[in-house]
This record gives sequence, structure tokens and C-alpha cells, in this order.
Amino acid sequence: MKRLLPVFFITLLFAACNNQTATTPSLSLDCTTITAPAKGGEYSINVTTDNSWTATPGNSWVSVSPAYGNGSAVVMVKISANKEAVVDVSSVVFADAGSSTTLEITREALSYMLEVSPTQITCPKDGSVVPLLISSTIKWQVESNVSWMSVNPGVGKNNGKVDVTISPATISEVTEAKLTVSPFGSDKDVEPIVIPVLRYGTDAATLSVEPANSQIIECDAEGGDYTANINSNAAWKAETEAEWISIKNAENTGSAVLSFTVEPNPSVVSDAAVIIIREQSANKNPAELFLYVTRKAAVPVIVLSQNVFNIGKQSFVQYIDIESNADWYVRNDQSWLRLVPDKGCGNGYVWISVEKNETNVPRRAEPMFVATGEDGVTRGAVLVINQERTDPSFALSAENITTPVNGGDFSFSVFTTSAWNVSVEDYSQSRESNWLRLKTKSGNGSGVVEFSVLPPQGTSHDVSVYVVVTEDNPKTSSPVSVRCKVVRKGNSHVTKV
Repeated sequence: MKRLLPVFFITLLFAACNNQTATTPSLSLDCTTITAPAKGGEYSINVTTDNSWTATPGNSWVSVSPAYGNGSAVVMVKISANKEAVVDVSSVVFADAGSSTTLEITREALSYMLEVSPTQITCPKDGSVVPLLISSTIKWQVESNVSWMSVNPGVGKNNGKVDVTISPATISEVTEAKLTVSPFGSDKDVEPIVIPVLRYGTDAATLSVEPANSQIIECDAEGGDYTANINSNAAWKAETEAEWISIKNAENTGSAVLSFTVEPNPSVVSDAAVIIIREQSANKNPAELFLYVTRKAAVPVIVLSQNVFNIGKQSFVQYIDIESNADWYVRNDQSWLRLVPDKGCGNGYVWISVEKNETNVPRRAEPMFVATGEDGVTRGAVLVINQERTDPSFALSAENITTPVNGGDFSFSVFTTSAWNVSVEDYSQSRESNWLRLKTKSGNGSGVVEFSVLPPQGTSHDVSVYVVVTEDNPKTSSPVSVRCKVVRKGNSHVTKV
């Protein structure tokens, strides 16, 4: 992996593609440079060529889809997040039989960051082992200024946990100390963090959790009921600012079991909160205990309102509803199919647009809808679109019919030399599905399809169905169908008597 040396005051650049033009190339890209932020991203690259081609990423943090093809195509370049404060460079080489073109990629460095939790520590007279959580993008060190408090480990990198061991008090007075968390080395422009530590004397109230290492409580994304054993010689109260935690028995005296409920996590991002247990007395510095509650991220979910469309040769436009709890995008490798929008967040909808099939071969598309969650977790849903082939000898006199409000009898002609059957397909998702009644169910050779349309019962939006005429030939493995779209308008007003 090629690396660039980190720069302390690096300028934040936006992802950009710079169009470059070559002299009559056999393979070309609509852009040859990508500058991605540290969080990564996805970029659409148009490949123009008449030949078979391949796309080869230079590093594991760059992926392409599809990685090969024949003729012009749209390639999705995915850049994963940078986990270090170092700028990365890579490339994707696009090549065909005649030439190659390189897409240069730069991924920005993660900004220098150093944070700790908790920002202060209060310890009972019996001492304690307190977990110090560190969030960082650099190397760090933790130092104590007193002999009765030690840390393990004292040095680390990136995110980590340090056990702060505080020895039991031997005097009655309250004693104070401090922990200093600072960059390890002198080349990081990050300010040290000082954490004040207070330890109660031998005659102060005590608060501790049992077992001693159970101050961090990990909860599943589904939530549930949890408990913590609290040891104390005084009255205490538990509080939290997290709306997703409900404490059942907040106020207690002496040792008791603290019970609380964690609500399910609807998000694909994990979260954390603190339950503070505080001595209830008039002391100027009451004893405190911190319980750290983490809730895992929900698994990404994506559901389509319809998963299969079987359509005729004609062009086709229809939308489907998307139900999701995460960001999602659509993978589609068919040029005759468009899905708009091709990405979104949470619930939404996507319009499906299919071009008319001018070939004598049926075709199929399986676009994938992908929802993304935390740590690269994904879930997908497939939409299947089957489009029938074209038969020049099989045609209708009309492909669209709009009926008046009062309904009536209607017809269209069929031009063919084959036997055929008639059916109705409803893509409108209308509650009223029997408003069109077929009079003609089959025929042989050219003929007429007759049907009647009932008037609507009340005010409604336009509704539509397809009258489908299908070739009836048992020797044909893929019979041809042609469709006439019938649209019925609703009443503009309804009068109640």
C-alpha cells in the first residue's frame, strides 16, 4: 500500500472527478481522478469502449462492480473508510484489447483525535478498578501522578480501554489525584487531557458494583431487561439522560439490585449511555458510581413491496415501495432498465422504467437493493423483471385506452396468425380490482377483444390494468404476449343524499 506522510494542517478536499479527453481512444473514462474523504464513499464511473474490458483495483480498500464487461458500462467504485491519520493513494486500471486508462484515487487521512470517558473519576474508600475508554486515531499514553493509582496498559493506539486501579483509602480525609492522557511522542498536535480523580476517606460512603469488572454492560440491539448488583453503606439514587433506558428502582438504601430496561435499537448505528449512581447525603462531594451501557446496532433491513414483474415487450413504468432502517443503494447492470432514485435512506420508493424489447429474445434483470449498516454489515433484496420477446406478426390496434367516468363497452383488434388467450394483469395496487370485465377470452388468428368498464363507486385517483393477449401455442417454450393498458378515471365529485 502506498502511503503519504501525514500533515498536521491538511486541507479538507471534496471528492471530485476531473474529466480528461484523449485522442480517439479505444477505451475512455468520464473521469480519471477521485479524491475521497476519510469516511470513503461510492462513485459512478462511465466506461466507454467497443471491446471487452477489465477493471483492476490497486488496493484492498478499493473495490469495483462490475469488474469486467463488454462494451460501454457504468462501474461503481467503492472506497472504504480510512482508519488511520494517513493519506492513502491507489488506482483502478481499466484495460481492453487496445489500450488502458488509470483512475487515480486519493483517500484523505483520518483527523487527529483524542477523547476519553469518563472525564472525572470518583472512588469509594475501598478502592476500585475503573475502565477508562479512549477514542483516538493516534498513539497515546496514560500517566498517574500518585502512587495509590495505577493504569494498565499505559500506552496504546487508536481506540482502547485502560484499567485504572485505585487502592483502598488508609486515612479519613478525601484525597485527590489526576490522570493525564496525552499523545505518545512529540509529533502529534493534540492537547493532553487531564482527568481529576477523587477518593473518599475511610469514613465516607461507599458505592461499588459486583463483580468489580461489570461496570460496562453490553446490550443486544433487541434490548431487554438488565440488572447490576450495587454494594453500598448509604442511600443512593440512579439516574441517566438516555431516553432508551428506563430505570425501574432508581432509589435504594444500602446494597441492592438495580434493574433497568433497554429499548430496542431502531438504528444501524450502535450507541452508548451512562447510568450515574450517586450517594444521597448532604456531603459536599457525594460518592458516585458510573455504569457504562452500550447498545449494539440493529441489523440493516430492506423490503420491497413487490419482488417480481412479468411484463410484455412494451415499455413499462411502475414504482415500488422501499422499507428500510438504513442507507441503501441499487445495483443494476442492465442498460435497458432504469431505477430512479438508485439510492436513499430509510423508507422510500423507486420508479422502474423498462425500455421496449425490440429483439426476438426474452430478457431478464435482477437488480439488487442493498442496505448497509455498521462495520460493513449489509442486507439485500432482489427485484426480478422478466420481459417477453417481440414477435413482429403479433400486434394490437391500440396499446393505451382511457375510459370516461361513466365506463362503457370497449374493444381493440388483434393481428396475428396464431391462437391466443386473453387475461388481465393489475399493477395498480388498487383496492377495487374487478372494475374491468372481459367479454372475449380467446381467439384464433386476427380478431377483436371486447371488454366492459364499470363506473367508479366514488371519488378516486386514476387506476389502470393491462389486458394481456398471449400466444396459445403448446410447441413454443416462450409464448409472446402483447398488452393494452386501460386507464379508468375516477369521479371528480361525490354527492351524498
